Amino acid sequence: MNGDPAVPKRKSMLVISVPKSGTVFMNTMFRKGLSLQNYIASNQYFPDDQINLDVMPAFGKGGHYATAHINLVDDTHRLTGKI
Repeated sequence: MNGDPAVPKRKSMLVISVPKSGTVFMNTMFRKGLSLQNYIASNQYFPDDQINLDVMPAFGKGGHYATAHINLVDDTHRLTGKI
């Protein structure tokens, strides 16, 4: 639930991974182990996914875990450095 006010105020985590690298397993283990809410932080385009900047302010407030298959290109690297 993106932006759920009931989410605890623990720092959010954004994990960038490659397909077939255990993304679903990591998602489950981190969310359950750290009590974080699942969050969609990307536009979910394949194969060139992009960070959805519109949802980043809510994500940055904490309590969320997101995974994405984002290519590390100059623009993505520049944007993730600002999050």
